[in-house]
Amino acid sequence: MKDVDVKHTVAEFEEILRGKGLRRTVPRMTILSILVEASAHLSASRLHHLVTAAQPTINVSPDGGDRPDGALGEAITENFGSFEAFQKQLTTATASVQGSGWGILAWEPLSRRLVVEQVYDHHGNVGLNTTPLLVFDAWEHAYYLQYRNVRPDYVEKLWSLINWNDVIARFDAAKGA
Repeated sequence: MKDVDVKHTVAEFEEILRGKGLRRTVPRMTILSILVEASAHLSASRLHHLVTAAQPTINVSPDGGDRPDGALGEAITENFGSFEAFQKQLTTATASVQGSGWGILAWEPLSRRLVVEQVYDHHGNVGLNTTPLLVFDAWEHAYYLQYRNVRPDYVEKLWSLINWNDVIARFDAAKGA
């Protein structure tokens, strides 16, 4: 995702409204609020694409679990020391996110390595230029009805649902890009 120059974007949006004869009726703060909400929606949509059942390939499956093999399994061992160390790092990143957010296994193309990222709320704190491969949703809507406020139990359950074939396909595509 490319960085957005907010002042430039607000100016473009104002120009569009001006062309429609609406600029005088929409306050500047409303324009900024619309753009902030739109950016939050887009970032959430990008990550939810990895965990939503409506998508043709998803990160979770009732037939999931175990651990990956092949190149992804080897990369996890190389980058984290062991699968267990990776599992602990992603679990901690997801379970300890302040408020709501995600724990993410991502491919970082500059160093050509796997990294674990923690994203909270709708903030732009995802590593620059990383590609999400596996996303654990830590928003309350994902677990509250079944797990109440015991997020660690929910995260532990996610490990038995990972669709490693999907994660492997994403890893292979990211490495080849």
